[in-house]
Amino acid sequence: MEFSFDFSPEDIKKLIIKNKKHLNSIYKEYFQKSKVFLYPFLNIKKGVKFVPNNTYMSWDNVYKTEDYQFICVYKVTPKQIEKFRDFELLILKSNRLFRHSIYIENKSITTIIVTFDFSRYKPDVNRIAKGKYSQLSKGGKETILDFFGDKGTIAEYIESFLFPEYWHEDYANLLNVNLNIIQDVYELCDKPNLEKECLIFNSTEIQLFKQNIISLQS
Repeated sequence: MEFSFDFSPEDIKKLIIKNKKHLNSIYKEYFQKSKVFLYPFLNIKKGVKFVPNNTYMSWDNVYKTEDYQFICVYKVTPKQIEKFRDFELLILKSNRLFRHSIYIENKSITTIIVTFDFSRYKPDVNRIAKGKYSQLSKGGKETILDFFGDKGTIAEYIESFLFPEYWHEDYANLLNVNLNIIQDVYELCDKPNLEKECLIFNSTEIQLFKQNIISLQS
């Protein structure tokens, strides 16, 4: 389903209803909300050589959620490291939101922690942290929809999370509950688990990095 936010809310409603497909199941497993709702804001297209193994909204003893720093963690083998450095230079460091990266190396795998400054997206980050996905800005919704496309089950789930009112009846039927219950809850995706959204990683390099960050902020 393609969206144009030059349309009025009524036009968007008609477009969704016209193209909407009924969901056959509900995705019940917990997933990292930052990976779905924040990663698209980097405007890194699908199909790139490297994607983060995980993403986070905070970093233990470094950044709080309200610091609006988005953290991506990549795991790279020794054979991949040179290609990753090229990727980092071409895609990550050229991103206007890029702040810094740190490498933690060992014999079998290298962990790279990359931080991006999302302070320009404060309102949408706050909404995501509260689980208010339907209240995301028009631009934020468009960015997420563009990233996931308009085909397949995942795209349908994403649309239902961003425009829940059009899927309330589907969820009520699938969950076998009264429609009023779904309408009262309104949102169709659970809130982020902020403990899981917090990166906890200890190493000598990290401790030195934390000390530098603290000295810069004090």
